[in-house]
Amino acid sequence: MVTVVCRNAALADAWASSLANCVLESSDVDRVLDMAGEHAEILSCVVIKGDRLGIRGELELRPLKEG
Repeated sequence: MVTVVCRNAALADAWASSLANCVLESSDVDRVLDMAGEHAEILSCVVIKGDRLGIRGELELRPLKEG
């Protein structure tokens, strides 16, 4: 799973699809985050594969509250 934040939603969607196609194994997480970092229009990126989670950019993570 790849989530991308850009100032333009269509661009974010396109980048997320493109980068997600590059994540075949959990070992690809760091490489894909590095790829995202090469593009100034990508403000933040989250990549999850298997038991690996990688984040690039400024995002705030908060635990969900159980109801």
